Amino acid sequence: MNKHKLFQAVFYLCMVSLSVFSLGFSSSSVVWRKLQNGIYEKDIRCMASRSNIPSLYIGTNRALYQSNLKNPEFKRILRIQGTFTGINDVFIPLDEPQVIFVATDNGAYQSRDDGRRWEKIFSSSDELSRRCQSIAQYGDTLYVGTLKGIFQKEKNVSTWTKVKGEFLNSPIYHIKVYDNIIYFSDENSVYSLTPSDQRAQQIFDLGASQGLEEGETSEEEALSEDLIKAIEIKGPYIFLATARGIFYRNLASSQWSRLPADAVPMSRLASFVAVKSPSINEGKENSIASYVFLAATDRGVYLYQNESWKSAYRGMETNHVSQVLSFGDLVYAATDKGIFSLSSEQALSFPGDKIKNKNEKKESPKISNLVFSDEPSVQAVHEMAVDYAEVSAQKIKTWREEAAKKAWLPSVSLGASHDRNRTTSDSIWGTYTGGGQYYRGPNDRTVYRNWGWDVSLSWDLGDIVWTSDQTSIDSRSKMMVELRGDILDQVTRLYFERRRAQMEMTNATAEDDATKIDQELRIQELTALIDGLTGGKFSLAIKEQKQEHTSPNGDL
Repeated sequence: MNKHKLFQAVFYLCMVSLSVFSLGFSSSSVVWRKLQNGIYEKDIRCMASRSNIPSLYIGTNRALYQSNLKNPEFKRILRIQGTFTGINDVFIPLDEPQVIFVATDNGAYQSRDDGRRWEKIFSSSDELSRRCQSIAQYGDTLYVGTLKGIFQKEKNVSTWTKVKGEFLNSPIYHIKVYDNIIYFSDENSVYSLTPSDQRAQQIFDLGASQGLEEGETSEEEALSEDLIKAIEIKGPYIFLATARGIFYRNLASSQWSRLPADAVPMSRLASFVAVKSPSINEGKENSIASYVFLAATDRGVYLYQNESWKSAYRGMETNHVSQVLSFGDLVYAATDKGIFSLSSEQALSFPGDKIKNKNEKKESPKISNLVFSDEPSVQAVHEMAVDYAEVSAQKIKTWREEAAKKAWLPSVSLGASHDRNRTTSDSIWGTYTGGGQYYRGPNDRTVYRNWGWDVSLSWDLGDIVWTSDQTSIDSRSKMMVELRGDILDQVTRLYFERRRAQMEMTNATAEDDATKIDQELRIQELTALIDGLTGGKFSLAIKEQKQEHTSPNGDL
C-alpha cells in the first residue's frame, strides 16, 4: 500500500469512526480529530458544505478545495491568478447541487459542473468593488457583497446593479438567505432586504442602541476590520457573532439579547456556529437553551451550554482557529495547523453532564512514569522555546540596565582640519628704485601646511533620570511579552497533546494496524512541531536522557 492510499485509509477511518461515535462515547472525552486533508495553507478564510452530495469546501488565501466521503482527501478545484487570490465565501444552491458560487478578492466565479470548469461572473474596474467578500442566491437573483456595497443580478442577465441604501459604499462581509429575506452586514450593522419590493432596513446596530455603554469598545476592537463576524440563523432565531459579544433574537421579534461571554475573548472572535441539541426537555424545543454554540477565536474553540462557556482544546495542537462549521454529524474547525473534526454528540456534552451512579466503581487510568522518564519536563521545554526565540525576560532587564548606564557616558565629538596653500610668484623682472637697471632672478614660492584638531565631550544630565530609550524599550517589552505568551501557550498545548497521544497509544488494546500507524504519525508530527519551536532541542534532550538512563550493557 503506497503512502497516498494509506493516508486515504486513515482519513476514511477517522471520518467513519466520528460519524458513528454517538453510539458510545464518554461525556468527558471531547476530543478533536485531525484530518489528513491535503491543505497546506494556514490562512483558511471560509468553509461550506453540501448535504445532498456530502461534500466539504474550504476556501484559503490561495485556492478552493473540495472533499467528500467517497474521496476523503481534499483536492484543489479552483485557483485564482493575480495579485488578489483569496477565497472569501462559498455558496451552493440547495436546488442546484452541481452549481458552486465563490466570492474572491478578484471578483466572483461560478461552476455549473461541480468545480470542473469555472467562469468569471462579476468584476469591476474599481478595486474595492472587485474584492468580493460574500455571495448568495435567492430564487433567480444572485447577490455579491463587496468592499464597496452589494450588487445583484438576475439569473439570465449579465448586467449587475447596485443595491441602494445607507450601506451603498460600505463593505458587505456576510450575506444569509432565510425565509424570503436577505440578511447582510457591514462592519457595525445588519440589514434585512425583502427581494419582492427591494426594501432594506437596518435591524441591528452595534452601538449604544444595543445597550452598550459609551467607552465599552476596546482599542483592539476599534482596530478590527469588521466587528460583526458572523450571521447564523437556526430555527426561530437569528444569531450575530460580534467583537463585543453574541447577540440573538427571535425572528418574529425586534428585541435583541446577548449571551454571557465573560470567559471568551470576544474581541478575537473569528467564527461562530449554533448546533441544535437532540436531547431537549419537553416544552423547550424552541428555547435558546436547546442550542449549543461554538465560538472560534485565536485563543481556541469555546463551547456554550447551560449558561456556561468552556474551552474545547483536546486533540488540537494550536489555538488559532479561524472557522467552525456544523455539517451532518460532525463539527469542523479550520486552524493554522489543518482541519479538525468533532462529533456533534461530543459537542453537545460537557464533562459532568452525565449523572454517574454513586455505587459505580471505575478504575482510574494509571500513568506510568516509565513512559515519560526519558523526556524533559514541560518547564524545561518552556526554557528551550524561550531561549530559541530569544524572548526571555532577562533580555528586557539587560536593555534597561544598559540604557541606564548609557546616560553616564558622554557624547564625544572629534574634529580635524587641514589647510594646505601654495603661492608662486611669476614676476622675474624688477628695477632699482632709481630706475633704468634690470635684474633677472628665480621664481618666488610660498607653501603653507596647517593642521587643526579638536575634541569635545558633552553630557545630558536629564538622561540620568529619564531617557527616551525607555519608551522604545517599553514598546518592545510589550511585544516581547505577547510573543513569549503565544510561544509558551503553543508549546504547552503541543506538549500535553503529545502526552495524551502517547497515553492513548500505551493504553490502547486490540488496535488495528491503520490506527496504530495514525497514532505513531500523530506523535511524530507533534514532536516535529515542538522541535520547530525549540530549534530541535526537544528531540535532542530526549535522546540524551535515554542515553543517561541506559547502562553500558544496554539494560535499563
